[in-house]
Amino acid sequence: MLAAMLPVSLCASAYDFVADGIAYTITSFTDLECSVVANDSSYRGDITIPETVSFNGRTLTVKSIGDKAFYQDTALTSVTIPATVTTIGWEAFYYCVNLQTITLPDGLTDIGSQAFYRCSSIESIDLPAAVSKLPMDCFHGCSNLKYMDLSNVETIGESAFSYCTNLAEVKFGDKLHSIERYAFQGCGFEEFTIPNSVTSSGSYILKGCDKLQSFTLGNGITEIYNDPISGCTNVKKFIIVDGSESLTFSKDTTYRSAPFEYVYIGRSIILRYLPSGSRYYHYYCPPFWGNTHIKTVEIGESVTDLPCYEKSPYYGFFENCTSLDSIKIQGLPTISENFAKGDTALKYVEISNKTTEIKDDAFSGCSSLETIVLKALTPPTYEDGFTSSVYLNCRLLIPEGTEALYKNASPWNNFWNLAESPEAGIGEVISESATISVSAENNTIVITGKPAEQIVNVYDIQGRLIVTTTQDVIKNLSSGFYIVSVAGKTFKITI
Repeated sequence: MLAAMLPVSLCASAYDFVADGIAYTITSFTDLECSVVANDSSYRGDITIPETVSFNGRTLTVKSIGDKAFYQDTALTSVTIPATVTTIGWEAFYYCVNLQTITLPDGLTDIGSQAFYRCSSIESIDLPAAVSKLPMDCFHGCSNLKYMDLSNVETIGESAFSYCTNLAEVKFGDKLHSIERYAFQGCGFEEFTIPNSVTSSGSYILKGCDKLQSFTLGNGITEIYNDPISGCTNVKKFIIVDGSESLTFSKDTTYRSAPFEYVYIGRSIILRYLPSGSRYYHYYCPPFWGNTHIKTVEIGESVTDLPCYEKSPYYGFFENCTSLDSIKIQGLPTISENFAKGDTALKYVEISNKTTEIKDDAFSGCSSLETIVLKALTPPTYEDGFTSSVYLNCRLLIPEGTEALYKNASPWNNFWNLAESPEAGIGEVISESATISVSAENNTIVITGKPAEQIVNVYDIQGRLIVTTTQDVIKNLSSGFYIVSVAGKTFKITI
């Protein structure tokens, strides 16, 4: 008999009084404050918690929902929480599988771990602006949750929304700075962007999001490790947004088998390899090496380095990407060794005016090339060159006014289909309506119509840069042929 009565005795001691079917414990005798706690029997149906409650002739203010207050109350359908409540304890609504609606007060500031764990009938929750941190497993398994406004949230804890399988949209604000590991594992997103404000991102935050098709990484993240989109089998777009700080790939993050079709890289990349003998060591290649799904690559103008594997053999950044069809480079002063080696489907390559050097075997084995666009006035150096079939059949488009330079530079002078083209125009045009003209007389070049700070570059017939200036008048030039580059336009001048 004593053993049978023991659970009731323990439960009864967990609260101080009951009013209108709701159990409370007094949390402050001086301030007359109390907390909702678990009752002897499960809470059922629709519950409205009052702001104040009377006990022994005193009026107490309801300030919190205690730990496990509604723990596994599977018959609970709705809860209205009063404006006086500032805290919801850990596991407060744990496994309330039939809870459909809950009203959270504006004054709420703190929510405990696993507070709404597996509340699988909730479709929406309006999160108060004062809640800045979502703790571990807070909404884990809320499988009917479809949308969350997280505009005021600063930190999203570990597994906070894991297996919210219908969660397809979240709204982030610029206060968010941390997303911890597994935060959105198994959710229903088709697109997901880590905002630029986030500087800390844990492992596998989107692991197993089968519906995910597009992933964008903000520029606040400086290192990727333990792939944030591991197991996302349908991601077609992978975007690293523009930024000045390099992004480090480390540990076991690799995208060799990822289903990406489009890759945009807006920052320089650093590859961190673990030493032989370390626990996680294995033979590393650059993250996209050998990916047979990628079709299109774009590289932003802020990118200065996409390295190959640091030791011989120098595995290239996009080497053996055998479905890769086009590469557009807007930055990248040096194209590294074996960059696109063996990309047998590659047809189109566009190389920016910032590129001055192409290293060994960068485009070796790219036998399907149809068009190469070079935007530099000075031909970039490339010792290895291309196959004879590429020289015979591929179009080489170069900036207007540079034909003589390219026909005197190897390997570009081997192309049979070399032509000047507006498509290879260099730089950014300052304004569509701007009118710039260049004239020459008495060993002087005169530029009119340009802004005062606009840079002017002057090249000789061999493509050597002889003058860089912001002046409108360039004097004391020798007689001869010159190419003047200003505001994205080129001019042929004879003195």
